[in-house]
Amino acid sequence: MAVAVVAKGKVIHLRGYGVRDLAAMRTGIARHDLLWGIDVFPREELVRRIRFIQPNQDFRTAWQYQNLMFTTAGYLAGRVDGGGWEALVRRRVLQPLGMTRASPVHLQGGAFNGQELIRRADSRAMQSPQMAMSRGMAWEAGEFPELSDEGYGMGFLVTHYRGHKMVHHPGNWDGWSLELSFLPNDSLGVVVLTNMYSTTLRDFLPWLLYDRLLGLPNSRWSDRFLARAARGRALQVAARAREDSARIAGTTPSHPLDAYAGRYQHPAYGEAVVTRDGDTLRLRFGNFEFPLSHYHYDSFRYEPPAGDPTYNRFRWRVSFLTGLDGSVETLLAPLEPAVAPLPFTRIKP
Repeated sequence: MAVAVVAKGKVIHLRGYGVRDLAAMRTGIARHDLLWGIDVFPREELVRRIRFIQPNQDFRTAWQYQNLMFTTAGYLAGRVDGGGWEALVRRRVLQPLGMTRASPVHLQGGAFNGQELIRRADSRAMQSPQMAMSRGMAWEAGEFPELSDEGYGMGFLVTHYRGHKMVHHPGNWDGWSLELSFLPNDSLGVVVLTNMYSTTLRDFLPWLLYDRLLGLPNSRWSDRFLARAARGRALQVAARAREDSARIAGTTPSHPLDAYAGRYQHPAYGEAVVTRDGDTLRLRFGNFEFPLSHYHYDSFRYEPPAGDPTYNRFRWRVSFLTGLDGSVETLLAPLEPAVAPLPFTRIKP
């Protein structure tokens, strides 16, 4: 599915999709972080491959967080500008601010030293709800009474903290977590940078600081998140137990292990390579490789080491399908939790 193309320096929208739809995460396409997370495709190729991902929701009917669409919006802006995304941000934002790494411009309605870097109307639109969310990114709707229901602006999450409008966004990847948060009506902002993957410290630390800066009563955030973490670990243990109990004992693969070895292809995600390694299989996907032990029938799974954020995303159970001629012809892999496992078709020698 094509989202947008650039021709002669102009952005041409297809099927009604606009850049604001990309930034508001309402295209109907699920997250698919592994498409960029396998660290294989350059930015332009990522944008090209999006056309092969089928929507799982109707256009503009549901919010689904989407790094790929935000990447596409930045790529299009760079193409229209002619110098690329990095050069555009450097020239239009960082240099006017006299900065090399960051900007407080959103706290000032898009202006700095009397110069309008972002149109005030656009800055306000970015900080206003564009899409309703059934749940927050980091917590369930209604989980904390101090927070109002959360909506998604354009590149920002929008809510109220104890009656104060709060605009924020978290981030996670291998070995780090961050949270950018500000109260635009109070001219207060907090940025939390950590060297731990998916730590919830980044979620409540801004709230704790806002309590102190605004003179609000202590909400005991540390104690509450400690208890929340314990509940989360218990849910995780229960989920693993359910997975183990679903395993059908006493089964064997329908083919010798060598029959599963080969190269498999998906139009968006590219190639996955399966090899035999003694009594197990190995799967190479992008720049990652890991073992697959037999689960049941023609399904195999990978259990990453505890506490490994890099490989934890590959806690997979994959299955192989047999064609009419009896040979293994398809690999099904759970690349995106919001959709059914995606098929990789075997490449014939």
